Parts: sequence; structure tokens; C-alpha cells
Amino acid sequence: MYLTKALRKLGRSGEGLTIAREGARMLANGEGVGTWRPDKLKPALYGLAAWCVYDTDVRDNDDAAVLERAASTIRKTLEQSGGSLTDPRSPYIRAAFKAAKALTNKGRAKTALELLAPLSPEALDTTRTTLTNGKESVTHRERWHLLMSNAMEKERAWDDILRLWDRAIASNTLNNWTLSYLEYRRGRALRALGRVEDAVKVLGGLAAKKREWWVLQELATAKWTLNRRRSAMADAALGLLGSDLKEMTGKFVLLVGEWAAVEGQMPLACLARRFVEGTWEARRWPIRADMRQRLESLPLENGLANLPLIEVRKQLRASLWQELDRVDPPVEGSVQKLVGDGKAAFLRVDGRPNVYARVPRGLSLREGMSVRFRIVPSFDRKKGCLSEEGIHLRVLSG
Repeated sequence: MYLTKALRKLGRSGEGLTIAREGARMLANGEGVGTWRPDKLKPALYGLAAWCVYDTDVRDNDDAAVLERAASTIRKTLEQSGGSLTDPRSPYIRAAFKAAKALTNKGRAKTALELLAPLSPEALDTTRTTLTNGKESVTHRERWHLLMSNAMEKERAWDDILRLWDRAIASNTLNNWTLSYLEYRRGRALRALGRVEDAVKVLGGLAAKKREWWVLQELATAKWTLNRRRSAMADAALGLLGSDLKEMTGKFVLLVGEWAAVEGQMPLACLARRFVEGTWEARRWPIRADMRQRLESLPLENGLANLPLIEVRKQLRASLWQELDRVDPPVEGSVQKLVGDGKAAFLRVDGRPNVYARVPRGLSLREGMSVRFRIVPSFDRKKGCLSEEGIHLRVLSG
């Protein structure tokens, strides 16, 4: 055993594993035990062997098949000696997490779930460490929930996602960042199960806290399903305008283009088609038959055909602003009070409570100024409740 430990410290875990396997054979035959008690020696020896497998096949490996075999070997090795899979120092946690991520990305989410299932989240560590960038690390328990929900989403195991959410809330140990991803998948699950009103409620609450394009995409889709078209287009435009309009948003742009065509907003539909085609061409991605059919159902303006992608993106952004103004016109009010050295303000709007707004960089405001802005749902973290916020702030007059 000491030789295996020494070899591992020297970075020679492959040799250490060979020695550990020979030691396991001798232990099974009662050879060379010496003064060691077998019930103490076996867990220590098998634990070292499991770490050697991790070093050789997991640590610097990204091949899903290799990672799967290694995780299975580590689990079997630890279980044979009565070792814990969920101990914070267990190599199985690290191996299972890495393998599950790789397998899910390779379309083998079911196998990923099988690897994660033996790790009861209640037994996983909740210790946080501070990273070099000053942020806190994700705990083993949080990582387990994230990987499980991702694999369940790929498997379309919607009922399981709802049960996982209940389990996560009951644990009361997950950070807000983790809970936001679980809540997003909960919203997707509710929509897939036909509980669309519930999905809108969940995703609307999440969008108030986390105004990300992928949250607004799911919220808009749920609203469109309920025939709330103007509200859906407003959320969709808001989401895309808050993104960088790169390849990650391509499918969302296509969806918005289809909605624009239904709404009779042909310039936006044309730009959406050209943006998606141009993005896929630039990335050398093949356009699948179903996507090609959807694209060809949209109008295409001849003047866009040879336009550089960067110009298409610019025009698409301008068209999205026009669409947002059409379906959710900004309101006019005045600056009631400046706070935080002018970095934020409370805005007065007739007939409603004052609205909080962050002041965009470079914009100088004075109390009493007339302004135009848009009101969106927000979340008051101090009070812990839903609220409203002013965005897209512009000065009308002094």
C-alpha cells in the first residue's frame, strides 16, 4: 500500500494501480497482511486504487466512454471495500460529475443519470471555497442538482424535474445561482406537461430576477402558446436586445422571425431569416432539413442576400427596437429623486408609484427632468418580493 501511495505522489499512478491490484489479490488470499487488520487495510488499499484510476483515466481525460468506464470502476472498487461514494474526499464524486457532463453532451443523458443516482444529495458536501476570482465555488450538492436537472431535461423527464425542484427547495442549502437554473428547467417542464399558465408564472418570476435572453425565450414561448402575442413579442425582443446576437441566439431569432411573420412584421421576419442563414454559413454548420423548411417559410428581401453579417446584425437589432416599441411603448415621466450619487433614480409616472431605475453610464440627470423609459417586472432583493424597474431611460427635456 505504501508503495502505491508513493508512486501516486510521484505522478506514476498507472504503476501504482498495478501494485494496488496485486495487493488486493494478496489480501484476498490472506498473504502479506502483517500487523494490518484486514478490515482496515482493505478500505485503505481499495481507496488508493480508486484514486489511481481517477488519476489515469479521469483527471486529464474528456472522452465520454473512457470517463464512464472509469467512474464505474471507481464505484465498484469503493463498494467492494465498503468505502463511501459521497465522502468529500471520494474520487467517485469527481469522476461521476465529469463523466455525467460529458455523457449528457454526447446525447447519453440516461447513462449520466445512472452514474449520478448513487450520490444521494443529502449526503453530499455543502462546503464552499473562495476561488481566485473572489467568487464562491459551487458545492458538491449544488453541482449534483445542476447535472441531474440538465440530464433530465435532455431525457425530457419532466415529472422528474418537478420532483427534483421540490427536493432542492426542501434542502434549503442551494445558492440563488443554482436555484435559478433549476427554476428555469422547472418552467420548461411545466410548459411541456401542458401546465402553461403555471409555466408563465414561474418563468415570469424568474425573469424578474434574472433578465437573461434564454429565460425570456422560454417565457415568451409559453405566452405565445397562450395567444398572448404582444406580450410574447415584447419579452422576445427584450431578451434578444439584451444578448450579443451571436450563434447561441440563432434558434431564438428564427422563432421570433416566425412570430413576426404571423404578426405581419415582414422586415423583422426577413432579417431574422438572413441572420440565421448567415450565421450558420459563417460557422460552417449544416442546416438540417427541418430548419431549412422553417427558414424558407419566411420572406427574404433581395437586398439582404449579399449584406455582410455584421450589417445584418445591426439592422436586426434596430428592427427589434422598433418591434419592442410597437408592442410595449415606453412611458413618459419625470425624475423624482436621484440616489447613489446619481447612479440610480426614482421616476414619477402619473397614476402609479414611483419606479426605481438604474441610470445608464454617461447619462446625466437632474431632479425634475422629463424622461422616457420602459417599465418591466423586477425583484426587490431587500424586501424579497416582486417589484418594477425602469429601463431604457432617455431624457426628453430639462
